Amino acid sequence: MIKIWELKFKQGQGDKLPLIIPLVIYHGQTEWNIGLKLSDLLENIPEAVKKYVPDYQYLPYDLSNYDDEKIKGGAKLRVFLEILRSIFREDFVECFKRALIVLEELEEKETGMEYFETIVRYIMNAKENLSVYDLQRATEEISSERSEELMTIAEKLKEEGRQEGRQEGRQEGMIELVEKQLISKFKSLPKDKREKLRQLDKTELEVIATKLFEMETIEELEEYFDKSK
Repeated sequence: MIKIWELKFKQGQGDKLPLIIPLVIYHGQTEWNIGLKLSDLLENIPEAVKKYVPDYQYLPYDLSNYDDEKIKGGAKLRVFLEILRSIFREDFVECFKRALIVLEELEEKETGMEYFETIVRYIMNAKENLSVYDLQRATEEISSERSEELMTIAEKLKEEGRQEGRQEGRQEGMIELVEKQLISKFKSLPKDKREKLRQLDKTELEVIATKLFEMETIEELEEYFDKSK
C-alpha cells in the first residue's frame, strides 16, 4: 500500500492518496487463522496510543475452502484460481488438466503461451514430488500443442538452472580463494569472519582480495563487512 502511494506522489498525480482495499489471497495447506486487522499483529497497545496506530482491515480469500462452483470469471482468472486452490491437493494433476481445458478457451495463442509458461514455472517451484514429465503426460491428454510448449519451457528452465549453477559455482570459488588468501596471511580465519565473508557478493569479495596486502590484522576485515551492510 505504501509503495502504491509513494508511486502516485512520484508520478505527480495530485496531493491526495488513492483509496486502497487490501486483499489477501491464501492457498496454504492449513486454514487461515491470522487476525483481519493490522493491530491484531501488534501486542500490548496502550489505550492512550491506540489512536496513533495506522490500523486497517483486509479481506481474506482462503481458496482452500472454495469449491468448483465458486471458481468463476474469465479464462485466465479461472486457471489462476484453480491452480492456486489445488496446488497442495493429492489430486492436483486432475485439477491441472481441468485448468488446461479452461486455458484452451483463450483466443490469443501468444498470450496463452506466456500465461502457460507462468503457470508451469509456478507449479515447478511450489509443488514438491512432481516432475516435468508428470506434467507433460497430463498435458498431452488435453493438447499435443501444449505438451510441446511444456517441453520447450522445461528446456528453458533447465538452461536457467545451469546458468544459476555456474554463477553459484563462481561465487563459491571466489569465497574459497579469499579464505585461502586470508589464512595464508594471518595463519587462521575465525569462524565469525568466515561466516560474514560468505554473506558478501562477488564485487565485495574482489575488493577484499585486492586490499588484502594492505591489511595488518585480521580485524581490519570488519571495515569491509560494515561497508557491505
